[in-house]
Amino acid sequence: FTAGRRRRQRRRLLLGTAVISFEVVASLAEVGYADADSFEAAVESDLQGGVDDGSLTSEISTNCGCLTEAVSVGTSQAAEFPTLRPTPVPTAAPSATPTTQPSPLPT
Repeated sequence: FTAGRRRRQRRRLLLGTAVISFEVVASLAEVGYADADSFEAAVESDLQGGVDDGSLTSEISTNCGCLTEAVSVGTSQAAEFPTLRPTPVPTAAPSATPTTQPSPLPT
């Protein structure tokens, strides 16, 4: 690119802003992370590296067929499945006293 073309491209990019979001869904066991926090940090770091070196901008531009500039990365995680070691839901202990209700008969 020439300097003039870069300036024109940058001006066109600054005329409008779009926020692009996507989900990364993976099994923590398959990707090798013990919890969602460490996986989120790794994904954010990788994406930020792509912003810093321009490769994320290039990929988005190539795949959408439009002029883009990736300027920042933000992450958040879903509340489900935050760890490989979930706390089991407690179950009711069996009662030591017999019940007075009759058992249902098969029909």
